[in-house]
Amino acid sequence: MSNRTFQRGDPIGHAFADPALLAQALRHRSAGTPHNERLEFLGDGIVNLLIAEALYHRWPKADEGAL
Repeated sequence: MSNRTFQRGDPIGHAFADPALLAQALRHRSAGTPHNERLEFLGDGIVNLLIAEALYHRWPKADEGAL
C-alpha cells in the first residue's frame, strides 16, 4: 500500500499525520513488509486498559474475580 493511496484524503474525513503508519496498520503479515502485529499488540493493550478502567469505576466494590 503506497502513500499515494492516502494523498487524496481519507473517505472517513480524517487527515492522518503519518500515512505510512496507517498503511502499516492495514498491511497483512503475508505481504512480507513491515506489518501490523506490533500495532495490534499495542492496540489490544490500550483496549484492555480502557475496559479495565471502566469496570473498575463502574463497580468500585467488586473484587478482581467479579470484574
